[in-house]
Amino acid sequence: MPRFYFDSREGSRFAPDDEGLEFPDIDTAEHAAATAAAGIGRDLLPDPEFRDINIEVRNEHRQRVCTVTLTMHIERVHPSPEAPNSNRDTTSKVRSPVDTVNCGDQSRVAAS
Repeated sequence: MPRFYFDSREGSRFAPDDEGLEFPDIDTAEHAAATAAAGIGRDLLPDPEFRDINIEVRNEHRQRVCTVTLTMHIERVHPSPEAPNSNRDTTSKVRSPVDTVNCGDQSRVAAS
């Protein structure tokens, strides 16, 4: 069974894989690399130092056969939007789902 090596880069940190793991084919090794990147990303990407995670997969001849990259991109809106209804008069009457509406000398119930 072929052996694959998984070198990881997390920010400026590089961790070479000198032992490797055996997988039946490149597709299975690629899936393992993607799963590993997702696991690392779950723990590290919220940290601003780590925004990219790369796992380079090498074959038994130590040749790179694929790279899995996981990136987090955060974009803030400036200026920050105001909360909905933040300029509304908070002292206004709160309507219930059913209110009585006066129409001349008649009253009727209106659904909100």
